[in-house]
Amino acid sequence: MLSFAEGDYAGAVETILPARYQAFRIGGSHAQRDIVNQTLIAAAERSGQWNLARALLAERVAVRPTARTKRAYERARSLAAAH
Repeated sequence: MLSFAEGDYAGAVETILPARYQAFRIGGSHAQRDIVNQTLIAAAERSGQWNLARALLAERVAVRPTARTKRAYERARSLAAAH
C-alpha cells in the first residue's frame, strides 16, 4: 500500500499480487479486504499492465457484476488489445 501511495504502481502490483489471497488473514470486513483487490486493480491500470488489469476485473465481474465493474473491464480489455 505504501508503494501505491508513493506512486510506485508497478511496485504495488509486485507486492500485492502474491499476497492478495492471504488478505483474509488480516481479518476485517469483506469490504476492508476488498480494498486490497481494488488497490491491486488500480495499480495494474496506473502502471499500464492492462492484461493483468483485465484479468483482475474479469474475476471481479464474475463475483460482483456491477455496471461500474463491467465498464472498467471493457476499458481494460480495449486498452489491453491496443497494447
